[in-house]
This record gives sequence, structure tokens and C-alpha cells, in this order.
Amino acid sequence: MVLIGFLHHNKNPQNVEKAVYVAKAAKAQQVEMIYFGTEDVDLKEQTINGYILQKDEWVRVTSPFPQVIINAGSPHKFDNNIISALKQKIPFTSVPIGNKMEVYTRIKQSKKFTSYLIPTESVYKVEDVQRFLSKHHQAILKPINGHQGENVLYIEKKGHEYIINDKGYINQYNERWFASYIKKRLAKRKYLIQVYIHSTTKDGFAYDIRLHMIKNKDGEWQTPIIFPRVSTTKSVVTNCASGGKYVEPYEFLSQNFSIKRYQIKRTLEVFGIELSKHLDQLQIQQKKQVFDELGIDIGIDSRNYIWIYEVNWRPGFIYPTENEDSVIAKNLVEYAITLIK
Repeated sequence: MVLIGFLHHNKNPQNVEKAVYVAKAAKAQQVEMIYFGTEDVDLKEQTINGYILQKDEWVRVTSPFPQVIINAGSPHKFDNNIISALKQKIPFTSVPIGNKMEVYTRIKQSKKFTSYLIPTESVYKVEDVQRFLSKHHQAILKPINGHQGENVLYIEKKGHEYIINDKGYINQYNERWFASYIKKRLAKRKYLIQVYIHSTTKDGFAYDIRLHMIKNKDGEWQTPIIFPRVSTTKSVVTNCASGGKYVEPYEFLSQNFSIKRYQIKRTLEVFGIELSKHLDQLQIQQKKQVFDELGIDIGIDSRNYIWIYEVNWRPGFIYPTENEDSVIAKNLVEYAITLIK
């Protein structure tokens, strides 16, 4: 029987809902899945002391190395020596795409999708933020390596005053206090600054759309799962982990695009597939690798024009309905099997 590894940093598989869906999808295809962390690997014996799902219960077992590994956890929480050793013997499904600024630069340099990029710059000092706002007036400041909408700020410059929206909490600063505030932020992590796109619902709430891209058993990009996320407050942050909410796609498109809803849906589907193919081509050219799964976050302005906020690898998994999670898990398993040599 084919054995797939599911590599994660969380020591308890009961805390990782994605693992349950993937294990069940594997069993449906007469494939076994073993859940493990790098601490469970015995390189000398070439065995793994991990967990297998049996009748909805995780059971500890020792098994030979799997034939392929779905690497689903956070890379910085793994033992790099173990990872390097495993990669010498076993294919991994996912490869990193880079941080937000690296992805932006790659797309910009390749030209094809440049018109969909939001003007973005790296931030090194307070003056970078001030100069950017003097030109664009409204901007988003966010960590280059951030996730789940954490530490994202909306900033607007009005004369000599600055308005900051931090998850719905709005404050106004003069130049001196603004400089001090931003300086403290920059001391903690690296940021980028991006022109603010007016991607709002008819009710005036900020939204973005996650296009969850995944490959099938033929190694081809599937029609994306469209995942609208809407802010529930005055915040510009839409991520569900930071106060945003999921809206059913048909309902969202009907409410905000009316008779154009089918046209917008089809445009999003084609855009997701074409951008994913393009990023695959760049990854092949630069690193001789391909992606298995991507999360493309986009906004749509008042002209119905698409803007790319960011692209992530290993996108968030748990959706409001089991059907979407099951479809993704099924494709993850089928794609993983294609990598077995």
C-alpha cells in the first residue's frame, strides 16, 4: 500500500483539522497517511514513529519512510537537518514561493502580470513611509513575512496629519507623533507599503477574495475555490483570523456585481489558473521546481479591475463547508501520489 507522510510542527494531530481531511481522503483512495514531525524521524533506521487515523482515532505507530511527504507545517519549526536528509530520499509536495516582497518583485520583473500589481515598496525607515504617502495619500503598511492579517495598518495622509486604522481603531497623529509611532513598528519587523485599493462591498466594508489554487492528479491547476472575505468592522483587514468573515461566493457576487456576477466569477477562475501557470513557469526557470497549491489574494476596484494583494504557498485550509475541505484534501492526495518515483 502507498504510504503518504503528513509533516507538521504540531505534536498532536487532533489539533490539525487538515490532517483529518487528508487522512480520510487517502483512505478513500486505498492509501495510508502517517502524521509526524521531525522529532519522530529515525534517520538511522529509516522509520517514523507517527500517527495513523483508525476509525476516527489517531493511533501511534512505527512505520518505514513514506513514499512522498505533504509538508504542511511551518518550516521554521522543523529540524533543518532532518528535513535535508528526508529530501534526499523522498519528494515533498510543497515548495516556498518567497515572502510578499519577493513574490511582488518576481511578478514585476516577468512583465506578464505587471498591470495587476499594486504599487508596492519595501520600508526601511520612517522617511520611506512619509515619502510614499506624500505621493499616494492612502496606503497599507504590512509585514513582509506577515500572516492572517496581523500588524496590518491603513494609513491616510491629510495635510500635515496622519490617520491610522489599526483593526478598526482609528487615531490621528501629527508628523512628530506619527514618525515616533512608525519607528517603533519598524523596530520590531520588516514592512512593505502598498497603495490602498478601494475594494469595498456595496455596504462600504473592505473585502478581498482568496483564490485557492490546487493541482489535480494530472498535475494541472484546478478551477479555484473562490473565498470572499469581508471585514465586519471599520477595519481594512479581512482575514477571518483577524475579525473578517467568509461570505458564500454566489451570495457575495450576486450582492456586489448583480448581473455581472457570472462574468466576474469566470474572470476570477481564468485569472487564478493563468497566474498559477505563470508562477509555475517562473519557479521552473529559477529553481527547477513547481508549486502544488497557492493562495492568491485579490481585490476588485470600482471599475471591476483585479488587483493582486499577495500570493501565498500552503494557504489556509479550513473552509465553512466540509465539501470544499474534502475537495482540497482529495486533490492534495492525488497530486502527492503523482510525485512517487
